[in-house]
Amino acid sequence: MARKLTERLRASINNPESGDVKIFLVTMKQGDKTIQVCSQGIKRLTVEDYETYRSWNEARDYESNLDRYVTYGVISNGRLFEQGGFSVVLSEDSEGTVPSVQISIPNVSRDIITSIERLENKPVKVDIELIFADAPDDILMALHDFDMTNISYNDDAITGTISRELLFTEPVPTHRFAPTYFPFLGW
Repeated sequence: MARKLTERLRASINNPESGDVKIFLVTMKQGDKTIQVCSQGIKRLTVEDYETYRSWNEARDYESNLDRYVTYGVISNGRLFEQGGFSVVLSEDSEGTVPSVQISIPNVSRDIITSIERLENKPVKVDIELIFADAPDDILMALHDFDMTNISYNDDAITGTISRELLFTEPVPTHRFAPTYFPFLGW
């Protein structure tokens, strides 16, 4: 399916010397647990940012660790994304396999590891968005409802496989047209 790209994004992609800074925003969700990282930070995050866009407890944790590390990030559409530059490895394109991408996020913050440890052993929903640094509230492209599985982490990085369930492998219709499922067909 073709995606509509804005003129500015198309021009920026075709001209690597345009000076436009593109930032990917990745949101990982499982139930009420959310991890938000961005490919590049444009703002030094403050305690007030955490109080406004996250929770009071996270603001206090951040404030108590200010002497150990400084965090950069992006605030986009009322959501705070911490910088966690990541790398992406495309999978081999072969017949009969689900297209997938392996994503690796450097372990830049203990908070991300703590969040990963709290996730249950179920797939994590992933949303990926693209923005320009000078207009963080304008979403240029959005990819939603991916599944992240095979999540592992060590001292260096957090790694997982992102894929989307192939709907064309599902039987259509999933139910037979029988009186059990469709009682009013007039058998």
